[in-house]
Amino acid sequence: MLKNKLDNTFLQNNLYLLLIALLLYSISVFTNNQQRSSKILTDFTAAQVKNIEKTNIEFNSFCNDSSIQKKIVSNNLSLQDVESLNHKLPYYFVSKNNRNYTEWAFWNTQTIIPDSTIFYSTDTIAFKKLANGYYFIQKRLLANKQIIALYPVKFNYAITNNNLSNDFVLGAEQGKNINISLQKTKYNVAFKTKFLFGLIYNSNQNIFSQNNITIWLRLLCLIPLFIFIHFASAHFLENYGLIKATLFLFGSLLFIRIVSYVFSFPLQFRQFTLFDPTIYGSSIILQSLGDLLINVLLCFWVVAFFSKHDKKIPAIFLSKNITTKYILIASSSMFFLSATVLTCNIIRSMVADSHISFDVVNFFSLNIYSVIGFIILCLIAVSYFYCCRLLYYFLLPILKHNFIQFMLVTVVLGLLLLSINISNENVSFELLALPWLLLFLYLLHIYFLGFISNNFIVSKLIFWLFFFSASVAIVLINENSQKELRNRKHYAEILATK
Repeated sequence: MLKNKLDNTFLQNNLYLLLIALLLYSISVFTNNQQRSSKILTDFTAAQVKNIEKTNIEFNSFCNDSSIQKKIVSNNLSLQDVESLNHKLPYYFVSKNNRNYTEWAFWNTQTIIPDSTIFYSTDTIAFKKLANGYYFIQKRLLANKQIIALYPVKFNYAITNNNLSNDFVLGAEQGKNINISLQKTKYNVAFKTKFLFGLIYNSNQNIFSQNNITIWLRLLCLIPLFIFIHFASAHFLENYGLIKATLFLFGSLLFIRIVSYVFSFPLQFRQFTLFDPTIYGSSIILQSLGDLLINVLLCFWVVAFFSKHDKKIPAIFLSKNITTKYILIASSSMFFLSATVLTCNIIRSMVADSHISFDVVNFFSLNIYSVIGFIILCLIAVSYFYCCRLLYYFLLPILKHNFIQFMLVTVVLGLLLLSINISNENVSFELLALPWLLLFLYLLHIYFLGFISNNFIVSKLIFWLFFFSASVAIVLINENSQKELRNRKHYAEILATK
C-alpha cells in the first residue's frame, strides 16, 4: 500500500515532464512540413535547370570575350588569364582548327577531354555520358576553330575513393539518392526545349525531409522524456531495488528504440547523412553509423546506471551444490564469449563494412565520421569492460576458488561455438578473439585479487586504458590492412574489365 502511494506521488510530481514532451511533439506535428521524394525531385530538377542556364551564360561570355579568344589563338595568354580559367567550371576546350579533334589550342582541365563524336557532331547543345560522368555539352564555331564547353552534372567514376566520389556537382548531399536517366522520366531537365536528362530515385521508397523547426522540436521533446525515465529508474531503485530499476530502464529504452525503428520516432533519421547506409551498415539493427551511435549510447546509459549502484547488490555466495556451481560457471563463460564475439565483430565491421577512415597516420583522410567512430569505439570498450567487471564481481566467491575450471570451460565452449560456426568467413578473426578473452579474464581475475594495483602498476585506470586502446588499435590496423587489400583486388578487377 505504501509503495503504491509512493508511485502515485512520483507520478504527480513528475507527470509534467511527460506533458512537456507530449506538447513539444504535438507542436512539431503542426509545424512538420514533410517533403516526399516527389517534392525533393521537383526542387532538385528546378535547381539543375537553373544551373544549366547559368552555365550557358558563362559559356556565351567566354565565347564573346574577343580579348581572350585572340590571346588563345596567338598563344599569348598571361598568367593571370590562365589562373582565372584554370580548373573552373565549365571545362573549356578550344581547337586549333576545325578538322582534327586531337589538336587543341587551349584547355583548362585534365579531368576529361571531348571525344571525336562531340567534335564532329553538328549539335551545339547535347548531354552525354563520358568516361567519368554525365556532361552538359555546348559548342560554337568561330572562324576556323571550335569552342567546346563540358559541364559535369554528375560524376560516374569506375573506381571511387575519398577524392573521387560519384556525386552531383550541384547538390551533392541532396542527390545521394538520385540517379540520372538518359530517357525521359516524370522529372526532366531541358534547355531551350531540348531534353537533356531525367532524374529518378535510387529506391522506390519515399524519402522524407523535415524542416528545421520540426527537427528541433522533436529532439527537444526527447529531453523531458529521458529525464522522466531517469527519475523513474531512480524511484524504482529506491523502492524496488537495483535489479528492477535496471530492468525498467532497459525495458523503457528498448521499447523507445523499437518504436524508432518501426515508426521512425521521433524523426525520419534517413534524412541525415549520419544515418546513410552507404557510409556504414552491417545488419538490420546496425543500419547506419547513426543507429550504431544511438544503440551504443543507450547501452552505455544502462551499464553506467547499474555500475553506479552495483554495491547495493551483494556478490553471489559460494554454493555447496556442485551442479549449481558449474551451471553458474558455464553460464558466465557463455556470457563472456558472446559479449566478446559481439564486441569484436562490431569493431571489425566499423572498418570492413564502412567508408569511414580510421587511418590516423594519414591525418587528412579523417573526417567527422572518423571522430564519431572513435567515440563509438570508446563507448563500446567502456561498456564491455564494465559489463564483464560487474559479472565477475558477482561471481567472485565462486570463481576465486574455481578459476582454472572456469578458464577450461571457457576454452571448451569457445572452441565448440567456433566449430559450429566454422562456415562463417570471420571464424579466423573470432578464433583470435578467444586467447584475447582468456588474457582479459586472467587480468580481470588478478585485478579483483589486488595484484595489479599492488605489484604491477600504480593506477588501474591507466592499465585498462592502455590494454583496451592497444587491443582496439590492433583490430583497426589489421582490418585496415585487410580492407586495403580487398580494395586493391576490387580495383584490379574493375581495371581488368575496362
